[in-house]
Amino acid sequence: MERPIVADAAHTVTETVDIAGPLPNAIWTLLPSTILAILQAGDAPPGSYTLCRKFFRVATASRDATAIKDTGTTVQWVGSRVFARGNNRTASCGVVNDRSWISRPHWVRLPPVQRLHCGAGSWLAWTTHGLYCWGCNANGQLAVSGDVLLPPTRHPIQAMSEPHIYPNHIIFRPAPEEGWVGVGHCGETLGQGHTGAVQTPATIPLSGGVTRWTSYEESTFGWTKDGLLATGANTFGQLGLGHRRPTDSLTAVPLPAGVRGGVRVVQGSGVTFIGSSDMWYGVGRNHVGQLIVPPRPRSNFITARLDWTPVPHPVRRLVSSGWTTVVLTPDGRVMAAGKSGSPSPLDLPRGASEIRVGGYGLFVRCSRTWFSTGVNQRGQLGVGARGYVRAWRPVLARGVTDILTNEWFASFAFCGDDGMKWAGYPGNRSRPTESITSGYMGRLLEIPGIDLSLDTTSSDNRRP
Repeated sequence: MERPIVADAAHTVTETVDIAGPLPNAIWTLLPSTILAILQAGDAPPGSYTLCRKFFRVATASRDATAIKDTGTTVQWVGSRVFARGNNRTASCGVVNDRSWISRPHWVRLPPVQRLHCGAGSWLAWTTHGLYCWGCNANGQLAVSGDVLLPPTRHPIQAMSEPHIYPNHIIFRPAPEEGWVGVGHCGETLGQGHTGAVQTPATIPLSGGVTRWTSYEESTFGWTKDGLLATGANTFGQLGLGHRRPTDSLTAVPLPAGVRGGVRVVQGSGVTFIGSSDMWYGVGRNHVGQLIVPPRPRSNFITARLDWTPVPHPVRRLVSSGWTTVVLTPDGRVMAAGKSGSPSPLDLPRGASEIRVGGYGLFVRCSRTWFSTGVNQRGQLGVGARGYVRAWRPVLARGVTDILTNEWFASFAFCGDDGMKWAGYPGNRSRPTESITSGYMGRLLEIPGIDLSLDTTSSDNRRP
């Protein structure tokens, strides 16, 4: 039976729909209270819908909720609905980004969601009404126009499978089992045979055997059953090809003896590490010893090792950022290299369980407490003072669960039980601050604690 859609008591929308059938796309962008009014006006039976306001409040507590994290934004996927909170500087929460942080779960207006994918502040959602996108698009990585995508919009490319989203580009298959294509600002990074922008999806030559990708800055690696392929920037030899010339097409990487394609790859600024449970190797820039081997005498900025160099420590986790590389060993020790010029063990009060590196600062988590050391001229380490911190000092924010770092800017965001706070110098427009209590853009920026315990960034998330 067709009935008029009543938006509120003041006026009636003239379009009609079959209440028993699928609703038009526009319905999913309306306010929860408006959707409720529509259902009530259509005499829908109470058992056929959930009270939107109540659902909004209790949905994220559901045992069926799936939590997904990306660049400080936490998305909870409940049934077929998506709720977001946290970092909203690029509209990742589906809210106008004049609100930098969203403290309460915000319902992202989408048709029923079947699958989610995220990366670099960009989001894709496969729904019953097609593929939608929102969030960061500063470099056109989502293959659409506009720096920030809001509200969630139907993607012009509806056929997309296995996407890999990076800050400068996206790689995906048009359909399962089909070849890989890419879109981005640099064809060299996508193995296109040129350095110009790729504004429409273009097939990546020689990628037929690639099963997955990783990319950092403008260097890209692809896994095959036999090894690794690489393309892109190679200023410091970070592609592991034995030279420093860039390549604009996928090229086989000569791996160390005994190493095959099933390795992990960790990329940093001008460096690449590969490894497995048995052995790790590094290649690339080493002017301050960031490859965890001493630099050569009279090293300069472009000093590099062009051959894969063994990492002299067992590795549980390895992180490289800026000119620092840190290894967390299986027995909880932390080994740091870079800046000082030689690998050095770091004495900690208790065994370390997590590492964060960025902006020339180092953070380690011991039990429930985070400690920091390193460059602190802007007060970015959150220890309540400025100046280089040589001995481990605890971060002042209480109950810190995670620390969001960046490569070069001297600033960090601390997520904790009592909210989120900035310390340091968040960007070019901000003045320096002296401690964690000074905050973003000269004022305190807090958010009620958000769950950042799951890290499924840049992964294809499906229901089991």
